[in-house]
Amino acid sequence: MDFNETKYTKIRNALQAFKMYGYDSDGNGNTWLGVAAAVAEHAGLDLDEAGEKNLAERIRQFVEGTRKGNCPRHYPVPQKQTLNMIVAFLTDEDIGLLAAHEAEDVSPEERAIVKSFAGYFNEQAKPSAALAINAFVGKYIHLDSGGDANVLRLWNFINPQRAGVIQIAVTEQVIGDEASYDRALRTLAEKGCLDVRNVTCRWKGWGMSAADGNLLCLLKSEKAGEVKMYTLAGIEHAKDRPGRAPEKIVLLDHAGPTVLEGNGHRLGEITVQNVMLRSVVLHRMGSGT
Repeated sequence: MDFNETKYTKIRNALQAFKMYGYDSDGNGNTWLGVAAAVAEHAGLDLDEAGEKNLAERIRQFVEGTRKGNCPRHYPVPQKQTLNMIVAFLTDEDIGLLAAHEAEDVSPEERAIVKSFAGYFNEQAKPSAALAINAFVGKYIHLDSGGDANVLRLWNFINPQRAGVIQIAVTEQVIGDEASYDRALRTLAEKGCLDVRNVTCRWKGWGMSAADGNLLCLLKSEKAGEVKMYTLAGIEHAKDRPGRAPEKIVLLDHAGPTVLEGNGHRLGEITVQNVMLRSVVLHRMGSGT
């Protein structure tokens, strides 16, 4: 996750609110040590007393700042892994002090471009073909066992917009054996997210409805900048909830084309490899999968 000063301010305000209005297990008012203990427990960290004090001081300095002499107050920012851990805690449904979309770093320019892109695909849309984009909101699980290693991915569809656009955030964890898979599923069931210590890659992007009732998903990895594209292959609803959010979403994973460029001003050749499209099945969390 990328951070900027606007996001830092929201995180600081949420931490301050938790300290001011929260209580520890004994019903006493929160301290920074209590805040650190709650964040660590949520992340599954087993910190000793020194570790909790160190985390508490880092959080306190991030929120309240430090000052030496007559110098302006300085607000040291924790390491990115620690910030991700704090954001996961604050956006937890049981805490609810920071909305998931508030923690996303999306510029107005990016929103405008995506909205325009979605508008183009929906120019000739018929009402009967319109895709209810808000029906996708929720978290879905996908176990990818088609590569060298098994990878568990958590897809989160958030912040739908009237223009037929929805934000997508994906976190993934490499699964070494059946025991680690069971642990990951327990963490998902208990906390609604993967353990930040085991997350190996994060993706973010957008889903856009198209005139033919399809869904185009474009994702970019935070580290390598790799881009993936998916289209909708099918939706499966629970038999007792036909009008509700889908229990299962099937996407087609599109491999990229090979581009051969010409020299200078000559026209280049573009060849598209014949690749087999791979289906990606997403199961809604809590649907018994």
